[in-house]
Amino acid sequence: MTEFIGTTLADILSGSADSDTFISYGTGAATDWDTLIGGDGGDVYDLRRGDASFYNFIIDDQGGDGAIDTMINVGRLYQSASLGYQAWASVERIDDDLIIDTPSKPHRFRDPAEPSYHIEVKDHFAGAGVEFMVSGGVTYALAAGDTGSDVADIVAGAHGRPVDSQRRR
Repeated sequence: MTEFIGTTLADILSGSADSDTFISYGTGAATDWDTLIGGDGGDVYDLRRGDASFYNFIIDDQGGDGAIDTMINVGRLYQSASLGYQAWASVERIDDDLIIDTPSKPHRFRDPAEPSYHIEVKDHFAGAGVEFMVSGGVTYALAAGDTGSDVADIVAGAHGRPVDSQRRR
């Protein structure tokens, strides 16, 4: 397994035809993105927090071999702070892409900060996605449709609509 290690600048890390590990440390500007491009093999996308200020990622897993790909060290799906502040992650489907925003704690009371992580998994719903995500020590299956399984799943609504509204049609 080859490791591809980024910096705190906007990086484009492109893997090999084997299983790879991508280690990305985020960026220093809100408009910058780290782009992680996987190929065949079971790739690991390590989105650990570093010294960067922003954590915007594009994951483009181009593998066609059916290997299991996983994102690890993803920000927490729930944050809380004093006096009742609570925030949850949001997940949505835009075309064939899976968009995940994890919350961060506010920098002042009741003043939500930018998302802790913004992750775009390209072509997730077209069969080129990432199968699992580890957040807060829990492994979640990233559903590629509008139904879950018997494990902890993350299911996105189609085109920004909640999953329940899709089932009523």
